[in-house]
Amino acid sequence: MSEISQFVDVQITLGTTSISRAGFGVPLIFSKTALFDDVRSYASLPEVAEDFSSSEETYKLATALFGQDYKPSAVKIAKWDTGETVEDELNALVVKDNDWYFLLMDTPSDAQAKDAAAWIESNIKLFAVLSTDPDTKGSDSTDLIAELEALNYDRTICFYTEAPIAQVQKLTFDGDLVASNKINGKIDTDAITEIDFTTDHVTTMGLIATAIQANANVTSATVGGTGNREITVTSVANTEIVLSGWVVTAGASQANIAVSQTTPVTIGTATNRNHAACIGKIAPRAPGSLTWKFKNLAGVVADDYYTSTEKTNLLGKNANIYTTVGDTGVTQEGVCASGEFCDVIRGSDLLTARIEENVYSDLVNEDKIPFTNDGIAVINNRVLSTLITEGVDGGILAADPAPTVTVPDVADVAAADKAARLLKNITFTGTLAGAIHKTEIRGTITV
Repeated sequence: MSEISQFVDVQITLGTTSISRAGFGVPLIFSKTALFDDVRSYASLPEVAEDFSSSEETYKLATALFGQDYKPSAVKIAKWDTGETVEDELNALVVKDNDWYFLLMDTPSDAQAKDAAAWIESNIKLFAVLSTDPDTKGSDSTDLIAELEALNYDRTICFYTEAPIAQVQKLTFDGDLVASNKINGKIDTDAITEIDFTTDHVTTMGLIATAIQANANVTSATVGGTGNREITVTSVANTEIVLSGWVVTAGASQANIAVSQTTPVTIGTATNRNHAACIGKIAPRAPGSLTWKFKNLAGVVADDYYTSTEKTNLLGKNANIYTTVGDTGVTQEGVCASGEFCDVIRGSDLLTARIEENVYSDLVNEDKIPFTNDGIAVINNRVLSTLITEGVDGGILAADPAPTVTVPDVADVAAADKAARLLKNITFTGTLAGAIHKTEIRGTITV
């Protein structure tokens, strides 16, 4: 103790008790194959590989999450006991660990997905679900995504992708195949070695198609196109059937009948996990800093085979899809099942949490906040400052018009509320910053 302190005694108490803050960037995978009962956190895909094989759906979801240019700092995985109800399992999960925001499930059935969506609606979290049901592309309302849309859920985000279906290739002959010609080429799958032409071109094409279809991986080979010079070959999903060029002999001299071959195209792919990839892209970014539309996803193949009607039906059901626009794969439309934009829900969640946390921090760190106009002003200022720093500065709210907070005058507070030390009737207004998703530009150019 210094000599001065006997006359001037200064003691400082730090009013900095820390209040835990809710996070809005941690995905959790509900895993059917987890062999542990606790909730584990992983900082990278190699860490996930220590507990899950690459063939497991949990690993594939983690691959999509960690595979983006922006990636979560952590991904949590919890065991999902499918013998229990989804509601009971999720209730038990948040008792163990509630520090996560995005829910992904290991291949849920439609019923399980609907149960999870119902649970998530009353919790401050978001649930991303993927459907490959082709009925979603139709106009009926019996598919999972249509049912979730009808329930008007704000916290479930539905994604659609094409299920793995067959590959399609085509051989197109530039000339008729007649008896005077003979094929000396072959298809390198050994489906064909050599076929003699008949006197009829169509019959010859049919023989070739039949021979191609004899290959174990081919599901169909049909003759069609202009002049019946095209053979369309459909093969087992993700199995490449290479159709090589053909050399044709015409009489005593060699003549090539040109054959054009399309590159094998996979319509739909078993590796697409749009929902996980999108969450992986969004999770590490601050709420309000980005829209969920126009996001390019690593490791996701664009579904570019929708007809205009199918695309209209999908978007009409508030399904999020991934297609190529302007040579770039992008997400569309970035909405929840209700049609509300995902960034609006996430931004609102953050503002709610931060206002609660900041006001509570004042209640804890002040000796007391008096029930006077000056004390009410403390609450007013804290709410307003949060709306500015988290809302406006965070890109959730617009700066103009500026957010406002309205509080009661202490003289107008009911005596019963004063006695109960309950301050009510605090309201605020703010305007969403939103995002531009479409523009209309018109101009006039004159000489």
